[in-house]
Amino acid sequence: MRSLRETDSFSMESTLHHDDPANSPHRTASGPGRWLALITTVVCVVLALLFFQTPPGQNVVQLAGLADRSDAYTELSFSEPENLPKALPAAATVLKSPFVIQNRTGTQHAYTWTVEVSDSQGPSWTKSGSVQIADDQRAIVSPLVRVNCRTGRVTIGIRLDSGEGIHHGVACTDSGSGDNG
Repeated sequence: MRSLRETDSFSMESTLHHDDPANSPHRTASGPGRWLALITTVVCVVLALLFFQTPPGQNVVQLAGLADRSDAYTELSFSEPENLPKALPAAATVLKSPFVIQNRTGTQHAYTWTVEVSDSQGPSWTKSGSVQIADDQRAIVSPLVRVNCRTGRVTIGIRLDSGEGIHHGVACTDSGSGDNG
């Protein structure tokens, strides 16, 4: 059986322990130091988030192995689409058909390209080449394309060995002049 003295002593120690902030396990800072720590933490988090949105920050994340380069791609486009002909005379014509290859794969890449002219009867002319492009760089390729516009429509297609492709359709006309507008 316990005596009253032991119970009072135990209660007194327990109460004193929790009422004294210096001994409390849940002690928190107060005053300007607390706000300064909170503001500093928020500013650091915001700056880190902003940094990791930039290309150098994304490279750091990738080098740390925390993310893959999910935006890796190759872009293929005509360099002057507004200047592509809409119609050509029904004759043999040589066109300059510049296109752009943009490398965003994360590494230097050698691209093999093929230009193919075809009509309703199938391919009528093909030309191939290759170009080496560093990461985040682009190359403009300007092959001369021989088009034998017989009847109907002709398609000028450009393909890369990496799978990308573009094409442009041209109407064959009976008149002696092509329409570039």
